[in-house]
Amino acid sequence: MDNEDECTYGGEGGQTSADTSQSKSLVSASRFKRSRTSDMWDYFTLEDENDGKIAYCKKCLKPYPILPTTGTSNLIRHHRKCSMGLDVGRKTTKIDHKVVREKFSRVIIRHDLPFLCVEYEELRDFISYMNPDYKCYTRNTAAADVVKTWEKEKQILKSELERIPSRICLTSDCWTSLGGDGYIVLTAHYVDTRWILNSKILSFCDMLPPHTGDALASKIHECLKEWGIEKKVFTLTLDNTTANNSMQEVLIDRLNLDNNLMCKGEFFHVRCCAHVLNRIVQNGLDVISGLDVISDALSKIRETVKYVSHI
Repeated sequence: MDNEDECTYGGEGGQTSADTSQSKSLVSASRFKRSRTSDMWDYFTLEDENDGKIAYCKKCLKPYPILPTTGTSNLIRHHRKCSMGLDVGRKTTKIDHKVVREKFSRVIIRHDLPFLCVEYEELRDFISYMNPDYKCYTRNTAAADVVKTWEKEKQILKSELERIPSRICLTSDCWTSLGGDGYIVLTAHYVDTRWILNSKILSFCDMLPPHTGDALASKIHECLKEWGIEKKVFTLTLDNTTANNSMQEVLIDRLNLDNNLMCKGEFFHVRCCAHVLNRIVQNGLDVISGLDVISDALSKIRETVKYVSHI
């Protein structure tokens, strides 16, 4: 009888194990309730999760596990950093200003932005908010960075052209702007080591008058030597102008001095098919327009295209 009573009432004091567990839960709950008197709970939201209670920052939603015995020291530290617009990662990570300037120079090049964009007030404010360590710089520095990026990419392309086992086909064009300034462009077309067709502009520069065949040949020959590909040239595609006809003859003679062309340059000059076709069509339209056969039809076609494009 005595043993039965002892098991029933849990020994001295008449308190069972269930009563002891319940009293501990009440004590823990009361402690947890008292811990919520901190001012930090104005900046955090407490939610019940499967693993317990989680405090979420109202600004950045970063979670912090909360236990009955947990204080608010970690919440206070986070609130100080979050209220300044910083988190732990951005505060401890220092940016490399050289890398930042190089990457922004690529943004300027890719999107054709003016150098002045680095001085835009709102852009500076935005980047400074993302990382206060960012140092602003001027348009002159941006221009210098763009030149450095171009020189770096030029060396990479030059090394790639040296490694390819195949020859390189070239296209060139020369024209005069409305202001009377002359320009010339030289583009390289080649298959790289991965069997991918590439087209790279090697030179885009001004061309001072006169645009004679000898002057054009000298300009292109200098560009080929600058890139170190004078021994890898296969063909050169040009428009059907008188200056280009004489230019390719001069260029063949210069490249053949060192036996750089295949078959002595027999297949070097390629006439632009698109230009030939365009000249044929233009001449045909001039003849027909002179006969007043399709002038009305062309006018109606143009008006129809204008109407359809605005629908």
